[in-house]
Amino acid sequence: MFPMKMYVGITDYDWYKTLKQANCDEVNFWKPGGRTNFKALNEGDLFLFKTHSPRNYIVGGGFFLKFSILPSSLAWDAFGIANGASSLMELNDRVYKYKKTDRFSDPDPQIGCIILSMPFYFDEKDWIPQPNDWNSNIVQGKTYKTSEPVGLSLYEQKVKMIYIDPPYNTGNDFVYKDDYKDRIENYLEQTEQVDSDGNKMSTNTESNGRYHSDWLNMMYPRLKLARNLLKDDGVIFISIDDHEVAQLRKMCDEVFGENNLVAQLIWQRAFSPKNDAKFVSNSHDYVLMVAKSINCFQIGRLPRTEEANARYSNPDNDPRGPWMSSDISVKTYNAAADYPITLPSGRVVETPGQPYLVWS
Repeated sequence: MFPMKMYVGITDYDWYKTLKQANCDEVNFWKPGGRTNFKALNEGDLFLFKTHSPRNYIVGGGFFLKFSILPSSLAWDAFGIANGASSLMELNDRVYKYKKTDRFSDPDPQIGCIILSMPFYFDEKDWIPQPNDWNSNIVQGKTYKTSEPVGLSLYEQKVKMIYIDPPYNTGNDFVYKDDYKDRIENYLEQTEQVDSDGNKMSTNTESNGRYHSDWLNMMYPRLKLARNLLKDDGVIFISIDDHEVAQLRKMCDEVFGENNLVAQLIWQRAFSPKNDAKFVSNSHDYVLMVAKSINCFQIGRLPRTEEANARYSNPDNDPRGPWMSSDISVKTYNAAADYPITLPSGRVVETPGQPYLVWS
């Protein structure tokens, strides 16, 4: 395995809980100290969330995108609830909790903004215990490498389910480092697709011959990492729209294997028609459901509700249990399917005509 680097950052449980309930494709893992840069990771590297003691567990993660130092007001304008707070006041209250300032002496505190893409959150039963070399004196976080025993052990921890909501390919700019083992740096420099620091800067328009590949190059290493985090019986859900669903299907076929696609689900994201739509008012997106290994995967089922059970009764004490009547007619008539019905009295009833019976 190619050596990989990851970072385990410490955060509040409330930050995790807020974002687990929100549906953000990017989150701000903010640092209360707004003076030092964050240089532990390269873009696309894995960033894991560990909650404060006494909850000494890794509860989720994301992929490092960029770092900025911003006033909290600007961070709120830029990211909103993706800061892990429901309001600017709540965000500032959490910042003051860790800084030696207050609302009066520092009304707009500077914070370090670690921006993460495609965040994912574990259910409590899948939380990963903190690494065995974790020191209680660690304040912000720690870097691990898979070339080291503890880092490799952490990387090989597995979870049952991952949900990611990647940025859709809408034609906006992608800015990321192409250092994912593809060995294409020379090509990118020759074609002037990167700046002097190796950052890729291109407008991803449909006229661009790399319209799909730009987005796929961003997604591929992240899907590989996500697959490695899954248990053998694990499953990943990926939200996507029409622009890249076909390409994402092909990429999942390569990363997970064609036979591991469980379903391509359709979910309704809008309920009001768009009257200004050029052609069709599209109100749905997709969720790809892909198993790590289809032979190991077992789907979870919800228990029946009292509301569902109330639709059934057993007025005749049928030993098979409660039942409900159903429509037994069929729309299209087929003479070959005619058959007589013998009643308990012995009387034979022929096919009555419309509506036609489908079974007895």
